[in-house]
Amino acid sequence: MNNSKIKEVIFTANQAWKLLCFDELHSYDNYQISWLQYADRPYYNCIHIHDALAYSELQTAEAYFTERSSLPRVYTHTGTDSEYIKFLKSEGYIELPEEEELWYEFSIENMHAPLALGEFYKKSLSEIDIRKIDTEKDELDYFMKLNQDRNNIPSSLAEKFTEKIRKNSRDKNNSLECFAAFSGDHVISVGTMSCINGLAVLSEGATDTRFSRLGLYSTLLAFRINLAYQRKCRFAYVRCDKEAWSNQGCMKVGFSRFLSRQLWEKRK
Repeated sequence: MNNSKIKEVIFTANQAWKLLCFDELHSYDNYQISWLQYADRPYYNCIHIHDALAYSELQTAEAYFTERSSLPRVYTHTGTDSEYIKFLKSEGYIELPEEEELWYEFSIENMHAPLALGEFYKKSLSEIDIRKIDTEKDELDYFMKLNQDRNNIPSSLAEKFTEKIRKNSRDKNNSLECFAAFSGDHVISVGTMSCINGLAVLSEGATDTRFSRLGLYSTLLAFRINLAYQRKCRFAYVRCDKEAWSNQGCMKVGFSRFLSRQLWEKRK
């Protein structure tokens, strides 16, 4: 797998996630460090690599977490050299299998026309309204409440993310957009998108369980892809938890597997 492409995708995705949640994102030649104060999940605070780091680079990155009294964590991926995995183990890292991510890619540059949303939604499209939400109104609170409920986000973090989105949306250079499907006045499915340097980074999103199995998740994905197509993006990417139902939704729309990432934590 092309390491330069992996770097482009991972680094760009983290730029998008900084607009949504990260407090800090530090970029270097061979890795990035993401940090979120009071993070409830280990994958927020870690070292993102696209290739094997030299020992000195790893030590430098680890010092960042040691200074914050946090365990260093490193994301590897399907293309990481097996010898480097052995090296991490020898340095006291253990794998956290429950944190594995699956990343999907959609080739927008090969599209010749927008996707037909009616092919994904099992009921009439006239029953729902999919649109970009107004982050200055209560719509953003409804957007985050669904995210919070479906993705088990603590209330304190949900409030923090809401204010971060609202603040960033006032910046003319902001690329993060929030979308929702409405049934009447009710938000029933949500997702974000950031278009950065020709890549569209889509969040996994969330759907109200009362509207599950209707193809709503895939429909909202397709809606965002069509917008990215209008904006001349080359590719779209989504990352999902390994066990999440959203993996099926991505495949239905036409995404293909790009890579998987494994999280390692230093215990000694």
